[in-house]
Amino acid sequence: FGQFSSQSPDGHIAVMEYLAGRMASETNIPVSAFGVLGNGYTSSEALAASSNNLIVEAENMNEANGDALRNVCRIAMAVALNKRLDELDEEQLAVKVAWKDAGMVSSAAKADYATKVNSIVPGYGRTRICHEQLGFDPDSCDRLEAQLEEFAELDMAADILGG
Repeated sequence: FGQFSSQSPDGHIAVMEYLAGRMASETNIPVSAFGVLGNGYTSSEALAASSNNLIVEAENMNEANGDALRNVCRIAMAVALNKRLDELDEEQLAVKVAWKDAGMVSSAAKADYATKVNSIVPGYGRTRICHEQLGFDPDSCDRLEAQLEEFAELDMAADILGG
């Protein structure tokens, strides 16, 4: 029989990279997510740009799914209250769906944004909008606001009592 000579895997690797590239272009997923490593260094800006189409697609899908989910919530409320949809009050009809940012912005970038907005809009850092944009969930926002109010009251009492 003899000995077989070894074959180079280059052809197989080239086909796999080609297929990964095709899959990446069809799905808007960066080719690096399929295990294809580039020959050079990829900057964070290049990685963000390669994910941009997927983020836009996810945001559009969230918007469309949000409308459907809001309608399901309205229907569930109507069923639970034994009412027709047109009998729900304004507060019940105003139910909203809140999605997290599809871009998954880092905490440092959110904090930088809040600092810059606060320099233009004084007091922004004490608003619920700021807390929500920083990524706090509604319960954490409520607790944070209650504690900030408590601290303000303690400071006022200390000022009245002379320190």
